[in-house]
Amino acid sequence: MRFKILHTNDIHSNFENFSKISTKIKELKDENTLILDAGDFHDFKDIMLEGTKGIAGGKLLLEV
Repeated sequence: MRFKILHTNDIHSNFENFSKISTKIKELKDENTLILDAGDFHDFKDIMLEGTKGIAGGKLLLEV
């Protein structure tokens, strides 16, 4: 069986491009796709994350 890996890395709360990333992942993924984030997806420089103690960033990552 073949599979593909899609990954993100070092987003650092730069969510202005997240819709593009999410759209591309949804376009490319299928039942044989492993989606990974290598870290530094969100940090506390974004006010949204400050107010939710990071919970909003985790929920956003799960949306992909």
